[in-house]
Amino acid sequence: MPRLLDLQVTQSPEQLKKMMSEQSANWARERLQALYLYASGIAPFENSIARIVGKDVSSIRRWFRTYEKEGLAGLLKPRNNRGRKAHLSEALQEQVKKKLANPEGFDNYEEIRQWLLEEHGVEVSHAVIYRVVHNKLKARPKVARPSNTAKDPEQGEKLKKN
Repeated sequence: MPRLLDLQVTQSPEQLKKMMSEQSANWARERLQALYLYASGIAPFENSIARIVGKDVSSIRRWFRTYEKEGLAGLLKPRNNRGRKAHLSEALQEQVKKKLANPEGFDNYEEIRQWLLEEHGVEVSHAVIYRVVHNKLKARPKVARPSNTAKDPEQGEKLKKN
């Protein structure tokens, strides 16, 4: 059975529609859209608002409770606790980056993992180290590549000039 809402909206539907078009964040636009749908009378029920906005009914209820308690400012206040916490803090990532910039650096990802465990007591998987170093820091461990013993150094210089 659909629940008829009993919410006192202080803004007019026109104001809400204008604010919706000015919002750059999708999450804020969705919340304003839900409020607009209720204030304009297009959707007086929670489940119809949820279906139109594309969110669960529990989200609509939470948004409207926030609006009742804190007003429009509370509804549009960004939450800082979104997403999962990083495995490596920004400070540790910066230390890894500095150490990779040194000529000695690390030879491989396992050395980075061991260094983090011994120096900082942080235990992370090889995959986490790879993602942080390769994807986020855009760096690589220092790996010596084999060189051909029959290589002519002068030929190499000629190729570099071209």
